[in-house]
Amino acid sequence: MKMKMNISHSRGSVLVIALLVLLVLTILGVTALDTTIMEERMSANTRQRNIAHQAAETALKDAEQWLTNAAGNVVFQSDISKFDASAALYDSTIGAKSLDWEINDGGNWTAGNSQAVTTLSSFPNDASIIPGAPRYIIEYVGRIGDPPLNFTDPDLREFAFRVVAIGWGPDTSTKVVLSSTFSKRLS
Repeated sequence: MKMKMNISHSRGSVLVIALLVLLVLTILGVTALDTTIMEERMSANTRQRNIAHQAAETALKDAEQWLTNAAGNVVFQSDISKFDASAALYDSTIGAKSLDWEINDGGNWTAGNSQAVTTLSSFPNDASIIPGAPRYIIEYVGRIGDPPLNFTDPDLREFAFRVVAIGWGPDTSTKVVLSSTFSKRLS
């Protein structure tokens, strides 16, 4: 006895199954592509942030080096008068010489109120890596500790400074602002 198969009903089902498998593979491919694109963007953002962070750290180190140098920099108590809100030097103990702008706003960091780092040993001087030199300000915040009880004793307290620096990534919309506190006994 021969069995007769009805082939006319099964011809369309193979096409439908193949199209469904193709649809599932397409969805998986698009999802994998979206994931890859998102990971690439995250990686680029991390790189931008790291470069901006390193630039800001370079500016912090430059400012701290400026404070520790004896070559015409702040080494004497009388030099605190240089902190007159010009040349990136501010005095928070006197209102007129204190900061009066938002330090987190990258547009505020100009030549008139902050100092640019001129020697970038950490980075090549390549505008495609760092579009603008990192900048810093130094703010005198006062003396550390209690003054001597006897007015005839010399005041040996250390002077305290706040250093704020900004660095940009290759895309200027990426910026990092860092701050450190620096203390020093002045002559």
